[in-house]
Amino acid sequence: MSTRKWLLTAFEPFDGEPVNSSQILVELIEASKTKLDFDVNSKIPVTYSDSWPTLQMVLKNKAYSGVLAFGQSAGRECISLERVALNWIDSLTPDNAGQVHCNVPVVEGAPEVLWSRIPWETFEPSSLIKRSYSAGTYVCNHLFYQLLYAHLKNPVLCGFVHVPRIENEQHKIQLMKAIYQILTFVADHDGD
Repeated sequence: MSTRKWLLTAFEPFDGEPVNSSQILVELIEASKTKLDFDVNSKIPVTYSDSWPTLQMVLKNKAYSGVLAFGQSAGRECISLERVALNWIDSLTPDNAGQVHCNVPVVEGAPEVLWSRIPWETFEPSSLIKRSYSAGTYVCNHLFYQLLYAHLKNPVLCGFVHVPRIENEQHKIQLMKAIYQILTFVADHDGD
């Protein structure tokens, strides 16, 4: 296992929700006594204009061996390991600044699809964790694409994980155990 540090990020609440499950779970990881070495930024704004600049500022201040971003997808029943980011934004849901982006690229003239460098295809799925081929077309995908695009010529491992809405305390505990599996996996594959 690598001893180099990873960055974990999570989004603030959005779409009128009082909480964001990704923020809750990442903050619990930060507060836990884990052997895994991660920095955390759980205050990524859910806006097209500020999400990437906020993360970019964090990345300029410190070199990381990997970045794993987390977001909430309330419609999903399990954790989704996102394999690709689309160079496409198409959502009628306003971001937290009230902006709606439909049928526009994330980065003009860039590749249509970028693959995560984290080898999710080797992760053993479970009833609570599945591989996914779409981070959607909202701010989560926007941030994921920007992150991958910025590291096209850089060996930093980058990935995105969607978590479902936390239903209750027992569900939160199950999700935390699953996330620890994911974090152990990425730490073990650091430097591959």
